Amino acid sequence: MKSSIAKTQTFKHRFERFSDSKTKFKLTDFKVFENKHILLIDDVITTGATLVACCNELLKVKNITISIATIAYTKKG
Repeated sequence: MKSSIAKTQTFKHRFERFSDSKTKFKLTDFKVFENKHILLIDDVITTGATLVACCNELLKVKNITISIATIAYTKKG
């Protein structure tokens, strides 16, 4: 599903993460995901930019259900 080689976003600010993630995901075959339940797994959620970008692309598919699993998240503050 990724359309480019992703570089780490560890040192980027929130705005930069969301800007970068918008173009990283491109679905090429929508039919494969129709009527499916997809589990997205991310090790650490910092801003959620990666998951939002991925979900936005997947939500173009008919009758899809998306669940998210993570090990940790960072708290702002």
